[in-house]
Amino acid sequence: MSQLLGIPHQPVALDLPAPARALVADAEARIKAFGARPAEQRVPAFVASNPGLVWHALRRIRDEGLAPGNRFIEWGSGFGIVTGLAALAGFAARGIEIAPALIAESRRLLADHRLPAVVETGSYLPPGIYTDEIRAERFPPADADVVYVYPWPAEARLVREVFRRFGRDGALLVSFSGGVGLEIHRRVATDAPA
Repeated sequence: MSQLLGIPHQPVALDLPAPARALVADAEARIKAFGARPAEQRVPAFVASNPGLVWHALRRIRDEGLAPGNRFIEWGSGFGIVTGLAALAGFAARGIEIAPALIAESRRLLADHRLPAVVETGSYLPPGIYTDEIRAERFPPADADVVYVYPWPAEARLVREVFRRFGRDGALLVSFSGGVGLEIHRRVATDAPA
């Protein structure tokens, strides 16, 4: 068994260093162009995170050694902005995304900024999650030291449960909830000291 323990964190939007500012500005321009495409070429309800808040959390995790290692994954990586920020912060960064159009856009963005990050095709939710018939004993997308996600409000509890069940012991879940809402949780075995 395992549980999630909250790590006290006061979200602060830090000024981004020049390479991160360039990445975000470029991504925002691409997102605007992407939104201007015909409806059949867009991804419905795509929403971007707050880069300054995410940068602060990633820097804190790195600088304070809060994570057990350096492996980062963004669940639902969209345009790859957070995956790119994680690479800039020194993490071995990868994203996982289900929408082919967003995968293509994020791979181009990361390549154009020469970031050593990877975006994989797939879902961060294990098969059978909505029917409570999960068919995987170990779910590879949870095998990271830091997992970042911006879940839909109705899926926030589900995402925490997936991380609790399939995450690595000691790993961190960084969850953005819009605006200035950002939380950090650590997964710990219940038989281990907290």
